[in-house]
Parts: sequence; structure tokens; C-alpha cells
Amino acid sequence: MNLLETKKAKGVPLKRLYRSHKNFGLRATEELRRAKRYSEFLSLILLDFKSLNGLVKNYKNPKKFFHDLEKFIRISVRETDIVSGLEDQRLALLLFETPKDGAFCLSKRLNQEIKYFIENSINGPKSKASQNLKIKTKIVSFPEEDSGEKQFLNFVQNNFICQQ
Repeated sequence: MNLLETKKAKGVPLKRLYRSHKNFGLRATEELRRAKRYSEFLSLILLDFKSLNGLVKNYKNPKKFFHDLEKFIRISVRETDIVSGLEDQRLALLLFETPKDGAFCLSKRLNQEIKYFIENSINGPKSKASQNLKIKTKIVSFPEEDSGEKQFLNFVQNNFICQQ
């Protein structure tokens, strides 16, 4: 029985396998091969939440805040998209059949929704900092005219598989 069959047999949802950034990166590499073979779009969004550190100080339990934020993002995207776990205050989304424009639209919507989430989650007065907050976002897509498979693979290697 292989790893996926073992996890299925034990009742562990397969999406949980990709919480690790390394496993997420390996899956992204597989999906890139599939996208290339079937001429489909594939996008990846990397969200960096380090800018939230100052705001989270106002939260009763910062660890719970980030856990809740991760959960919030998971329910804000399509069921078919894969969301990584939160590691080093970074979270990634693998978007199937999504061109770069679609990834940009999702990124913009998520930024707005995350601001609302922060305003509703943090106790105390609403901080003006959350209104001006910008989540650092990186997007890579396949296929792209100016880049392509190599750039996507390098991005995955540098941010997930070989990450220290």
C-alpha cells in the first residue's frame, strides 16, 4: 500500500498531506508537469504574513490567530485548490486551471478579506494599521509568455523544496 492509500485508509484527508511546505512543493512540481502535458494553466500564490507581527501583539493568543487565519483562507478558496500549511508565517495556494490574471484577482480579494478578518479578530480598538496593511504576495504562473516552466520550477525549489 502506498502513502496515499495508507493515509486514505487511516481517514486522513489527502489535503493534509500538503501542509508541509516540502510536500506542497513536490505536489506543485507534479502539477506543473501535468499542466504542461495537458496545456492547462497553473498558478501559485505565496502569502507572507510577517507584516502582521505588530498587529498580532494585540491578539490574546497569536498562535491561535495564525491558525484561525489559515482556516479562514482555506474556506475562502475553491475546494479544488490546494492550500499549504502555515510555515515561517508563509502560506501558499496552488490554483489549478487558473491563469496569472485569475491569481492576481484572487490575491487582491484575499488581501481585502484578510483585512476584514484581522479587524474582526483582534480585540481592542480597530487599528488603522490594518487598513493600510499589505500582505507580501508572490505569484508565479504557467504558461507565461515572459517566463514558463523553468521560472515556476525555480520558484517552487527556492520557496518550498530547498527552503531552510
